[in-house]
Amino acid sequence: MKLVMTVLVRDNSDLIEHHIRYHLAQGVDFFVVTDNGSVDGSREILERFRQQGVMHIIDEPEDTFSQNVWVTRMSQYAHETLRADWIIHSDADEFWWTEPGTLRDLFSEYGMEIEQVSAERKNFLPSANPRAPFWEQMIYREIVSLNASGYPLPSKVAHRARSGVVVGMGNHTIPQGFDSEIMPEPALTIFHFPYISFEQLQTKIRLGGAALERNTSLPPQAAYTWRELFSLYKENKLEDWYQSIPKLETHGDLGVTEGKVVVDTRLRDFMMASARPHSRLAAVHNSN
Repeated sequence: MKLVMTVLVRDNSDLIEHHIRYHLAQGVDFFVVTDNGSVDGSREILERFRQQGVMHIIDEPEDTFSQNVWVTRMSQYAHETLRADWIIHSDADEFWWTEPGTLRDLFSEYGMEIEQVSAERKNFLPSANPRAPFWEQMIYREIVSLNASGYPLPSKVAHRARSGVVVGMGNHTIPQGFDSEIMPEPALTIFHFPYISFEQLQTKIRLGGAALERNTSLPPQAAYTWRELFSLYKENKLEDWYQSIPKLETHGDLGVTEGKVVVDTRLRDFMMASARPHSRLAAVHNSN
């Protein structure tokens, strides 16, 4: 069973190395990454993994937020060139979690009748005093996560590799390529870290929102959350919105969230295991 992950990267140097090493330790065999003009050192980080033989990089200079087109292209490469069995489409701030076992264990169990699975995303709250590494301090997870527009955070989808697959905007659906329904997978959860710091958020929205406005082929409702946050950015209201998000420093602060947030140290504990000899993550770290 060959498990491939696609990632679209743009100035994610604070996330991408953690993301790749974590998913390698979870049993992902190979990554197909599109770098959309990164200038913050992300491209150099990716190159190290390419040299290790675990990554194919596509350089995409077009600044139009054509996520669905670029991810579909990566999916086709994973199928046609890499002969993948399963493909996971992830963002750099998403960490796919399953237990017990690894992602490889889970996807290896599926019979051929299962062609698409979806995973719920759960937001982790930002810290009042952000510092690296983010996974060590961001341990407060929302029980029910909403997007910036106040709607339930949509799930993400993984699917069997196949010709003719088209990935929808946001990696939430596969509008073409399968006749079967998407199976919700309760054993999968995506740990989502969308707000590492205000500076990180502002850069993401400034670049992505401007690119989205240049894309005239997308309908107005596409990427509506990005559009709303970009409007706030242009009105100099983005920081006010960011400050409205609860930021917890100790377990004693949980009361302010009125039971909407829980302590979740699973990713932190997994990442900290890299310091232990012979651990999966330590092996990945040493190989790079």
